[in-house]
Amino acid sequence: MRFLPVDGPSFLYRIMEELPTTRQVQNMRRTAIFVVVFFLFFASYSRVLRARSTNGSIAGLVTDPSKAVIADAKVAAIRADTSVRYEDASNDPGEYYLTNLPPDSYRIEIEKPAFKKLIKPGVILHVQDALASPK
Repeated sequence: MRFLPVDGPSFLYRIMEELPTTRQVQNMRRTAIFVVVFFLFFASYSRVLRARSTNGSIAGLVTDPSKAVIADAKVAAIRADTSVRYEDASNDPGEYYLTNLPPDSYRIEIEKPAFKKLIKPGVILHVQDALASPK
C-alpha cells in the first residue's frame, strides 16, 4: 500500500485521481462475469466432448488359479490390424484399466514373472464399449 503525504486539499484530489471511476468499476465487473461464464462454458463443454467419444475401454482383475489377486502384472491390448500396443499394469488390488481404445479387434496379453502368460485373442471392442476382460 502506498502512503501519500498530507499537504492540504491537494491530498484529497490525489486520492480521488487514484480511485477507479464508475465506468472502470463496471468494466471490471463485466470482465469478471465474462471470465466466469467463459470458464463454466468450456468446463461443461469438455464433459460433452468426452461423453461423445467413440473410443472404448477394457478393464479387469488379474487373479491366479486360487483367485488371489496379482499386483503389478503387465497387461496389454494389441490391435489386430495395426499391432499397436496399449499397456497398463495391475494395481495392488489386481485391477487394470485400458481406456481410450479405438474400436477394433484386440488380443489381450497378461503376464507376470513366475506365472503363465495369458493370451486372449479376438476381443472385439465397439464404439463406447466398456468391456470386462478375462481374469
